[in-house]
Amino acid sequence: MSEPWNVVKLPSFSSPEKPSPIVIAEIGKTTGGMFSEAKRVYMITNDSSKPEVRGGHRHPPGGKLEFLICTKGAMTVELHHPARCGTVRLASPDEALVFGSDVWHKVTLEPGSQLLSVASTNFDPKEALPDMLCDCDQPVAHG
Repeated sequence: MSEPWNVVKLPSFSSPEKPSPIVIAEIGKTTGGMFSEAKRVYMITNDSSKPEVRGGHRHPPGGKLEFLICTKGAMTVELHHPARCGTVRLASPDEALVFGSDVWHKVTLEPGSQLLSVASTNFDPKEALPDMLCDCDQPVAHG
């Protein structure tokens, strides 16, 4: 993956016999080989009546790679990297945001939304760095 982040479409399948769609994310294939195994999976559900903000950090070079899916509702992710700054809105379980280390990220979950995160490493609080590596004043909308 040459970009600091990408939004990828996940394959979804259903049939007349099984009308409920199954959405498939094969980590190595879906991330274009960016990472091949998941070490940590977690979910965050916003059960409140107000937006909830999570993140606000980056991971050091060679550190954690992440794969985010909004399984229910919608969320906006603010992203900052020296090569590109922007925001991504996810509102469908068949799309995912994939990003590598050194991408500062902050997620805003709308009320009733649920985030599923797949990470290439286990949690290490020393790897949550608060500083951005870009010079932008505000994010630029992307996607």
